[in-house]
Amino acid sequence: MHNAISDDDRWSEILSRVVKQSPACIVITNRTGAIEYVNPRFEELTGYTKEEALGQNPRILKSENNPPEIYKQMWESILDGGEWRGEICNRKKNGELFWEFAVISGLRLDGNDDITHFIAVKNNITTRKHTEEKLANLNEQNELILKSVREGILGLDLDGKHTFVNPIAASMLGYEPEELIGLTSHDIWHHTKGDGSPYPKEECQVYAVFQDSKTRHVSNEVFWRKDGTNFHVEYTSTPIYKQGELVGVVVFFTDITNRRKTESDLEQAFLKLRKSLKGTIDVILKMLSMKDTYTSSHSESVSSLATKIAQGMDLPYEQVEEIQMAALIHDIGKIYVPEKTLSNPGKLKSFEIEEVRYHVQAGFEALENSELSETVKQAVHQHHERLNGSGYPKRLQGNQISLEARILAVADVVDAMISHRPYRASLGIDAALVELVENRGILYDPIVVDACFKILVGEKKS
Repeated sequence: MHNAISDDDRWSEILSRVVKQSPACIVITNRTGAIEYVNPRFEELTGYTKEEALGQNPRILKSENNPPEIYKQMWESILDGGEWRGEICNRKKNGELFWEFAVISGLRLDGNDDITHFIAVKNNITTRKHTEEKLANLNEQNELILKSVREGILGLDLDGKHTFVNPIAASMLGYEPEELIGLTSHDIWHHTKGDGSPYPKEECQVYAVFQDSKTRHVSNEVFWRKDGTNFHVEYTSTPIYKQGELVGVVVFFTDITNRRKTESDLEQAFLKLRKSLKGTIDVILKMLSMKDTYTSSHSESVSSLATKIAQGMDLPYEQVEEIQMAALIHDIGKIYVPEKTLSNPGKLKSFEIEEVRYHVQAGFEALENSELSETVKQAVHQHHERLNGSGYPKRLQGNQISLEARILAVADVVDAMISHRPYRASLGIDAALVELVENRGILYDPIVVDACFKILVGEKKS
């Protein structure tokens, strides 16, 4: 019997220490609600000392932030023989609010059938609640941003079903946002290509993200509306991760129908301008032929050769067109050169050389205020410049000379050598090839020379 009492005392001491050292706040009240015991954590949590708390009702901590029905629910749960668990907001002695998670239950001591005491075990969750509040505010702000942006945004799960649809996306697709939630994206707005043919899922760039988790950007495709019509879009599909795992895809898309129409209109206007410019150039060439038949035919031949060189160098179509145009008018300035100087078969005097050289400056000035591009104007201005700086009118060197002008320079020299002139016969392709080889990298661009060399060799063989 003596040992049994000693064991009880020992366990009583152990339990007392556990309660005192518990990280949770423990409060015991009697049936009337007066506090009979608090452990040391109580003062840390509430600011009230043990002496201030004993005999008080826990309502000294009550906060107006709790819904009124919570206290009714609390006591009904406890008095029915169970316990109440939940989050509750209280107020410290200094007036500061704090949140706690509490477990409150009734105790029946001394063999009583009725509850004699209540025990509450509480943990401070204020930090967590503040974090949750911040996250909620952040989520609310993010949702507001997502709903207000002018770009369509669709969230999809791993099955391709909509989990989020912002209002602008729903509007562009002809739905209410809630209509799309849970529906499979590929069945709704991505099932068919612009030409009406089916769009298999295995080709879908939205679904491709599920395969390799790589972001996809598509600059022009069609999405389908609820009414069966489609519209052109530019979109990006980006993987969504949660704790390192792929959980879905977010699709950002923009309606580019108006942009495409604008681009089409600009393209038509550009083609119309090109046609107008070519018409103007034809008029210029006819005017030039009235004064000098050779210069006119030479310009057309140079344009043909320069175009072949540019194509052989794999230059973009637009750049080839500008080279072709510049070549056609590269000698337009010769309109200002006296006819007798142009057709002089003998050695030119110094002032006549200057008259001939002036044609590049005169041509540039004639074109300066035209609608032609700066590329074309500079090619006309620089086509007599040479890599080593020995050319004119500005003695430019190397890359100071535009690529277009470097191509014209080679085509101009070659055609002048292989064509019949009013005062001499053709020097032939062989002479032109020798000129190119001897002055490759000195007067003429090596890459341009190589492209021209292939053309001349090919023509010689044929």
